[in-house]
Amino acid sequence: MNRYVITGFLCFFIDRLTKLWAMDFCCLPYVVTSWCYGELALNKGISWSIGASCSPVVLGAIAVFITAGTMLMGIYCMAYHREMAASYAFALIMGGALSNILDRWLYGGVIDFIVLHYHNWYWPTFNVADIAICCGALLWLCQDVRI
Repeated sequence: MNRYVITGFLCFFIDRLTKLWAMDFCCLPYVVTSWCYGELALNKGISWSIGASCSPVVLGAIAVFITAGTMLMGIYCMAYHREMAASYAFALIMGGALSNILDRWLYGGVIDFIVLHYHNWYWPTFNVADIAICCGALLWLCQDVRI
């Protein structure tokens, strides 16, 4: 296995472990610092819970489209990107996306549990896969990638 596949598997594995931990320990808020705590949430929508109140048919269609888009992105990455940073970026995105897709199929939504806040301002709840996806997207955007 090459190092990009290992990177993707590590993202996936670490996210799965943290979600299992969250399901055991974050049913009630788990305080980490004064500005960060863990609280279990199931996001049935897409980013920032957009579409969470949609019907099960629409949510199923969202899951199918996300799965198909992730598969197409993986194929694109393997076929056209050999640059090291771009390959790591896609590995991070794929590892996180596959873990979130697995949540959608197993639980009907994505398990989120990290909450950041400053006084009364709260960032939307997220997980380790979301961090990997964002870091991968940022790394990919910083590259001279030709689409």
